[in-house]
Amino acid sequence: MSHTRPFTSTPFLSIHEALKHFPAGGSIIIISSIASENPVQGSVLYASTKAAVNTLTLALAKEQGNRNIRASNVLH
Repeated sequence: MSHTRPFTSTPFLSIHEALKHFPAGGSIIIISSIASENPVQGSVLYASTKAAVNTLTLALAKEQGNRNIRASNVLH
């Protein structure tokens, strides 16, 4: 599903590049959507990709914790 790629790969690639220059003790804030937790009819593609972004944030927080880098989502 190449049409899902921008929703998931853009945050991943952006964060991957930013972390190369990120100081210890920084914070990464990712904008997501409440649709990832409460999808409505017709939003399966959008809601599932936003749920993937939420999981990316959780994994990122765990992986970068040793550098004191926090990662969090803002759901709108």
